[in-house]
Amino acid sequence: MNGDRGRPKVAALDHFRILTSPPSCAGCSTNKILRYFKVSGDKLSNMTYITDYCRNNGQVEFIGELTTRFETDARAQFKPSQQKHIEDLEEKGSVHVEVAKFRASGSDLRKFYVHSGTMTLMLKAESSSERSAWLNALQSERTAAKTPKTPLPKTPATPAVATVLATSDHIREDVKRFMDLMRANEASDELLIEVETLLQNIQAKVMDQLYVEREKRVKLLDYVKALENDKQDLESKLLVENHTRISLSGSAHAPSSAAFHERAGSVDDSEGEEGFQDDNVASSDDENEAAAGLVGSDQDDDDDFYDCTDRESFSDDFAGLSSASASAEPGSGLPMPEGLESAPRRHRRIKLPDPAEKEKKVSLWTIIRDMVGKDLTRVCLPVYFNEPISALQKLCEDFVYLDLLDKAAASKKGSLERMMFVCGFAVSGYSNTEGRTRKPFNPLLGETFEFLSPEKGFRFFSEKVVHHPTILAAVAEGRGWKWDTAGELKSKFWGRSVEVIPVGTLTLKFHDGEVITYNKVTTLVNNIIIGKMKIEHSGPMKIESTLGVKAKIKFKETGILDRAPHLLKGYIQDRDGNKVATLRGQWSKDLMVEHQGGEECVWKHTMKPEGEPGSRNLPKFTMTLNELFEDERATICPTDTRLRPDQHFLEVGQYSKANDEKLRVEQKQRAARKAAEQGEGYKPKWFTLAPGSNPKKWKFDSTFHYTDEYWQARETGDFGRCQDIFG
Repeated sequence: MNGDRGRPKVAALDHFRILTSPPSCAGCSTNKILRYFKVSGDKLSNMTYITDYCRNNGQVEFIGELTTRFETDARAQFKPSQQKHIEDLEEKGSVHVEVAKFRASGSDLRKFYVHSGTMTLMLKAESSSERSAWLNALQSERTAAKTPKTPLPKTPATPAVATVLATSDHIREDVKRFMDLMRANEASDELLIEVETLLQNIQAKVMDQLYVEREKRVKLLDYVKALENDKQDLESKLLVENHTRISLSGSAHAPSSAAFHERAGSVDDSEGEEGFQDDNVASSDDENEAAAGLVGSDQDDDDDFYDCTDRESFSDDFAGLSSASASAEPGSGLPMPEGLESAPRRHRRIKLPDPAEKEKKVSLWTIIRDMVGKDLTRVCLPVYFNEPISALQKLCEDFVYLDLLDKAAASKKGSLERMMFVCGFAVSGYSNTEGRTRKPFNPLLGETFEFLSPEKGFRFFSEKVVHHPTILAAVAEGRGWKWDTAGELKSKFWGRSVEVIPVGTLTLKFHDGEVITYNKVTTLVNNIIIGKMKIEHSGPMKIESTLGVKAKIKFKETGILDRAPHLLKGYIQDRDGNKVATLRGQWSKDLMVEHQGGEECVWKHTMKPEGEPGSRNLPKFTMTLNELFEDERATICPTDTRLRPDQHFLEVGQYSKANDEKLRVEQKQRAARKAAEQGEGYKPKWFTLAPGSNPKKWKFDSTFHYTDEYWQARETGDFGRCQDIFG
């Protein structure tokens, strides 16, 4: 199990299945207890004792080809004069099967874990099939152990479990002593058999009652734990209500975060990661367990996940901020972007147009053969695989919870509050991806998108600046903040899944001069061919401020045995490198921040599609992105994605026209690109390539700079530099 310096160990389970595999580990079970022993060096003879014990108690089934070799070597060194009982062997450790949990590794097909609640045992079989055999055996024994031998009786409980245990330990000795006494008094054979049967029945009843007492104890402990949680929740809500009353009657301003930093201190990192030295985007969920065979706690299975409404803030430092934000628009004290005040307020739609045609079903098998290993941005798919928005609009989806950025801008410069809200915003952008497995339209080269929301004090603009590789650039502005990015979308189709890796940095600039950068994580669409398609996001997200405050959030890919999906964990460091808060939650649900002063719900997903008629599984905010008002047709840029015909026909459900138009505009783009290659080539209209950046070798620090000219051109209607890419 890569523990104990890689020396091999051996183990056995009920029904006596044996596994050995250097440098792996296994175990021995009696009464549903998994025990494991060293079988190397001077401990090699342990193998003989264990196999002999198993053979004396039943049929032996070996798992792993190396088991036979280990037993042969052990027999060669075995000396009968040194015969021991298995109880006399020195255990390396033991795990109660009935309370254990088992999980297969997501990064190693041979590795699996046994979680006891207090430690984690890492095992490594010789092959994936042998791992499956062991997991099946362990799960079967756990199920059998949890099944009561007799129904729970309606009679009152017997004496304390300790008394029952003491009684059951001596029953066998009492039976033997009593039988010897009866034989000494020349009792008949019939009487001896009857008495022995009676005593054996008593022993069986005692053992059954012991199981009953154990089940009652477990249920009582669970009930006490639930009562304790309810007590803490009630106390927390009472404190929140008291703070709210004080805030409403007194000052509504949030205290300075300096006191928060002084009081928070250092918070332990639940992931066990050290600092920010790791610059790799990809990571394994087994990194921490690989460092040692036994881990102090079961971090994956024993965590409690509370809804934001269940645990409210009881921190003095945030009480004022919460009450203030409840009565005023976040960031309302900061000015909105210039020129946005005069923009008309819109009554936006809440559903898409009814489809004009019935959507056709297409077979994936007719398309997949030519797609394996190709870049999806170079593949022409029928519109049945698309949703009626483009990748440019997909970038704007991240701002569905833009009020978090307004709150961040209203927070103190370099404070924990600001970093906390930025973390919530960075995570919230993934919430609307759940269940949406269709592909957005790949924009044409030079295609743009704008979105104005004067009611929110927000505007957004994006442009496709490079075709191969696909690079999109975007900027956004709100009350006291600006956001920009330029990233490449690397995508591959692997037969059963699609992987999307964003390469690029996202930058937030606040009105007071603080700059915060962060990255996106890897997205994987699984079960493309067989099963229900699902989206997973995994990998580390690093959020760093120019003032030294940092955060790291790890998105965990959901495993088969995981009870909660879409988990994420992380922490926040102050400028001195002290961990002042821990982060946890689910990217599809919420983000919680915990510190010494209490626990805060930073963000909660409240804008789910809910499957309303006409939504086509799109959130309400997304349905507004492709909406084009009549008065906008004369003012927006002719390259705006809302003017793209194939996307429009898909939105209204004219699928045949959508397919025809998609093929036409893509053929037109290919012809335009070939013509451009013979000349000077295409240059973006609203962005310029940053010095040192190379589109052919795009990196995380590569970028395009916004020219600050689009909104001026829109105001004057001067779009002469733009070509007709849709007509």
